[in-house]
Amino acid sequence: MDQRGTDAKAVNGDRLPARVRVFIVDDHVLFRNGLRALLEEHDLDPVGDVGDAEQAFGPILRLKPDVVLMPERKSKPMVTLSPLEAYA
Repeated sequence: MDQRGTDAKAVNGDRLPARVRVFIVDDHVLFRNGLRALLEEHDLDPVGDVGDAEQAFGPILRLKPDVVLMPERKSKPMVTLSPLEAYA
């Protein structure tokens, strides 16, 4: 098992690459659901999603995703935090 607790061996004993774990942050539920379906279709692992960056900190720290998808909106910000501010 790898550090995330997933089985990383194929049937023949070769190591398999771990699926990329993705966390989605967006204020549109329909977009989040569609993106989740698209990620799963392409063998990525959407581990969670929330509606704004301020809600994301707890789940991100707990789930430890490989990638966080968060929009940068200049015309109508989702929250007061930009992705770069949230990362810092």
